[in-house]
Amino acid sequence: MFEKFTLVPCWQSGNRRQPIQPREKTLKRREAIYLEQSDMNRTGGSKSDSKLVLLIEDNTDDERLTLRALRKNNVMNEVIVACDGQEAVDYLLAEGKFVGRDVSLLPSLIILDLKLPKLSGLEVLEKIRAHASTTCVPVVVLTALEDANERRAAYEKGANSFVRKPTDPEEYSEVILQTAMYWLLLNQSA
Repeated sequence: MFEKFTLVPCWQSGNRRQPIQPREKTLKRREAIYLEQSDMNRTGGSKSDSKLVLLIEDNTDDERLTLRALRKNNVMNEVIVACDGQEAVDYLLAEGKFVGRDVSLLPSLIILDLKLPKLSGLEVLEKIRAHASTTCVPVVVLTALEDANERRAAYEKGANSFVRKPTDPEEYSEVILQTAMYWLLLNQSA
């Protein structure tokens, strides 16, 4: 049987290079924020109906703000955090340390930063769209960049949405809430 993987936020793991760990019996409840809640989604469905979110973010402050905004707004979907581009691609395609992961369990939403180590956000987006299994997964680019060329490149590579990160924490929380509400509740995926 395959190992189950769980959320261990980068800022709690103490090791920026390995934020997603196999679930261990010793995980503290705080470290598995969404595990208990992800068994039932907002409509009361089973775990198989729960919508997984993949957050690809290398900035620990932005990661914390995103996770906090989701919790604060009662978005209890399971969130997997990848801290660099290569880790995200490995997770999605069940490669590297994620060999054996059930690739049929894809995220319902990917929130992608553009400025990432190892592989840039645009390179990650290209790899996501190059594989048949991930080509229809909605990708929201959430970045501090205001460059029109980057925005155009993101759309050309298959981004579904491009959202600028607000600097104000309250505005940031609202952007995350609106993004989650639209892509997880209103949007009808393929």
